[in-house]
Amino acid sequence: SAGPKPILTSEILARGDPADATILSVRTLGSFLDVRPMVRFVLLVTADPDDEPFELEVVQSLPRGVAKQFRTGESVEIRLTPDRSAGAVLWGGWG
Repeated sequence: SAGPKPILTSEILARGDPADATILSVRTLGSFLDVRPMVRFVLLVTADPDDEPFELEVVQSLPRGVAKQFRTGESVEIRLTPDRSAGAVLWGGWG
């Protein structure tokens, strides 16, 4: 409560800077009964062609059926905060 307000995934998706990423790992967290489990992505992000790629961990809620579609090694579109400390993975249900 004393720290800064957390950044919402919906805000990152709506206003974040576009970037490309490769999925290094993807893991569904929680129970198999969760309809919208949290999904942990470890990504290799290429935000700008002139910058070195960097790793970023993203945890976001996705419908179970959507979460199963992501695979290690795949390329995904993401959105980043301006300081590149947080991101969100784009999927078919967004926008």
